[in-house]
Amino acid sequence: MLSFLSIPRATLLRNTCQVRSIFASAVTLKEAVKTKTSAETIKKAARKPTKKAEKTLTKTELKKSEKPKRPANAYALYLKEKFPTLKNDSNKSIDVTKQIAERWRVESDTIKESYKQKAAPAFVEYHQLIAKWEEKYKPTLNGYQKFLKVNLSGKATGKEDAAKLLKEYASQWKALSDLEKEAWKNREL
Repeated sequence: MLSFLSIPRATLLRNTCQVRSIFASAVTLKEAVKTKTSAETIKKAARKPTKKAEKTLTKTELKKSEKPKRPANAYALYLKEKFPTLKNDSNKSIDVTKQIAERWRVESDTIKESYKQKAAPAFVEYHQLIAKWEEKYKPTLNGYQKFLKVNLSGKATGKEDAAKLLKEYASQWKALSDLEKEAWKNREL
């Protein structure tokens, strides 16, 4: 084992800056010598920790993070209500959940209906929030998609008919000038 005194004086004098930074940091010189760390490692240890920059979310991550959480259904409300009464230190959570599930299966329809009524308002609110969320992240249509939406609405009756119409409208789209295509792109539907 290396001791503090076994380091040659010349090495200590030559690396005074490193030694000062070692004493200033959380890593002591004895620890540095014990682990036989290199000068680079000592310098890294001497640096003050920097704050990590906040990660900016991508559009997909932002979309997922803003998505409303699905509310508890009737069974989840039943489970939440019954779990504390059956759970004790000796029972495992899995066993308690199995017991509650078995009780739910044999429970009368009137009791199940009462839990469904308790869950209903949360689901109404959830569906409204989901509609707003989907509208916010709805992709915008490009000019060609708008052109097809206006021209195809209700005209195709079968797959073959739709394929013929798509080919026809694709050739019409290609025949349009750049100015007309730009007008379709900026058009509001």
